[in-house]
Amino acid sequence: MHLLASGARWKRGLLELRQLLDREVFPDTEISALKTPRGARTYLGAAVFFGLAIFLQLLRVGLGISLDSLWAEDGQVFLQEAMTHNATIVGGEYSGYLVVFERLVAEVASLLPVRSAPIVFSTLAAAAVALSGITVWHASKGHIRDANLRAVLTTATVLAPVAGLESISSASYAPWYMVFASFWLILWRPRTWFGAVSGAGFLALTTLSNPLMFLYMPVALLRILVSRGWRDALPVSSYLVAVIPQAATAATTNYDAVEPFWGSEVWAVLLQRVAEGSILGLRLGGVAWSHLGWTILVLSFILIAAGFILGLSHSVRRVRILAGVAITLGLVAFVFTVYQRGLAVQMKWPAGSWSGDAGRYAILPVLLVISAAFATIDGLRTRVDPRSARLLGAGAMAIVLVSIASSYRFADPEVRGMPPWGAAVDQATRECQHRPSIRVAQIPISPPGFVVTLPCGAIES
Repeated sequence: MHLLASGARWKRGLLELRQLLDREVFPDTEISALKTPRGARTYLGAAVFFGLAIFLQLLRVGLGISLDSLWAEDGQVFLQEAMTHNATIVGGEYSGYLVVFERLVAEVASLLPVRSAPIVFSTLAAAAVALSGITVWHASKGHIRDANLRAVLTTATVLAPVAGLESISSASYAPWYMVFASFWLILWRPRTWFGAVSGAGFLALTTLSNPLMFLYMPVALLRILVSRGWRDALPVSSYLVAVIPQAATAATTNYDAVEPFWGSEVWAVLLQRVAEGSILGLRLGGVAWSHLGWTILVLSFILIAAGFILGLSHSVRRVRILAGVAITLGLVAFVFTVYQRGLAVQMKWPAGSWSGDAGRYAILPVLLVISAAFATIDGLRTRVDPRSARLLGAGAMAIVLVSIASSYRFADPEVRGMPPWGAAVDQATRECQHRPSIRVAQIPISPPGFVVTLPCGAIES
């Protein structure tokens, strides 16, 4: 009898957990409340946004520079290996993990004339980020029902206000945006098979391209627990399947990782890049730090902490859970990667100056903090005076839009763009033609010091 009673309690507890998750963590999208347009207008709007998002990203570092320069690993690792190895390189590891997206982009570039490589890398990278924005717009509907808040969050995804020069129009770092979009996909309940299949493909590709996706495993397992059939389970199932080869690669790699570093710099970087970055973005945050130092960091932290404490104390449980999960995942992701990669000293801004070095590591935590803030504000609509909620939302959106606008343009031709790829390829072609004895040539790319080494036959063809 005791065993039967214990089993009944476990069954009842599991049922209550499923109901809680179903209602508060993985809610349905309320189509009637959203008044979402359907049909041709929906697809036309998505296509216009997709094209505009690509163009605006290319413009951030300069249209000519984006389409006539290769950045770091894009050229020296992925293009070079794609043009000198067979197709099996798509499954090859880099830095101890799988990078399928980057290698697929490189394979596409290797099929075209070498001169077009920057166009392929920059455009496909921007397309992946634009697709991440579209994903956030749709997948966040269950938690952020105000279309204006979601529109600003989508804009922040595409034009991340803390992204540095390295993180814009670069295939090597586009998966960092995709990791953020994947957070919303794991919470999402697809309403159509098209959405389910698309979400599954996006999650699988992202998981096979960035090991930070391991972070979502606890949430994904809970998501499986409340699945309502094959369509509902498909996206997160694809994630769980894709985790296996990524984990196997990480476990068996011979990559000699950098020495992890822990020190007070980790917390200073957290305040500079995440706390301040969530409010002011990279450029405004950097300028504010240069003039105000620790004062602006402390004020940023107090403002964020006080805002969440007050907002969540008046919000519904669904919002409190989401905010807690998003902020926790963001902090864990940032602190772990900065520690594990030994980046604290490099990323910390010294007194009176700032830079965008390693800005990719701040993209996920900052966007998760903004998501939590917007979800909190959205949850206040039914708990406080509607006018007050609208004013609060307008203020939060204005802050994010100002940070996006101030950090939008990030051109530095001396670091990215010199020499132009076309001119460098011409020079390499002349070398190969005038010196028949050489079999390979080096093509300098951005930043200074990086080169692509290719066979003369591949360059001349």
